[in-house]
Amino acid sequence: YQRRVRDSYKPNNNQRHQTITTPMNSIVVVVICLGVVYCDYLEQNKVVLLDWTKDKYNNYLFRGNEPKISTSSGDVFAYETLKYYLAQEAANHSVSFPDKFWLIDYKLYYFEDPLEEPDIELEMNFFKTNSTLGEIRLQRIIGDLTPPSIYFQSYVK
Repeated sequence: YQRRVRDSYKPNNNQRHQTITTPMNSIVVVVICLGVVYCDYLEQNKVVLLDWTKDKYNNYLFRGNEPKISTSSGDVFAYETLKYYLAQEAANHSVSFPDKFWLIDYKLYYFEDPLEEPDIELEMNFFKTNSTLGEIRLQRIIGDLTPPSIYFQSYVK
């Protein structure tokens, strides 16, 4: 499963070049964890701004859940909703957020599970079709299934 999913999305040389030389001054990285809750849909309270830079290029690091919404025609990648939630979360920290940016979607998944495949394929297909908006990167992880939000802030740091 892992090999099939990872091998099915290999950026071509133009996409790699575009990633490096993108004309946008801002890069947004969203880390998304799969594996525990299936059929998880994008929720604003789960989009959290973790860190950002203030230099020539603005970079932002967010954590969130699955960026999909359910429509009458099925699940879709919620790009516009995600953009709105990212901007709102940045505003909550008095951080300006760009209108145009390069999105790097880091998909963290726990194990080889066929139930995760539709979500991974949804995001892969979105970025194949919308290659000027960003890219997806898949990373298999092994760790605790407990979200850090249930711990005291001092413990998490």
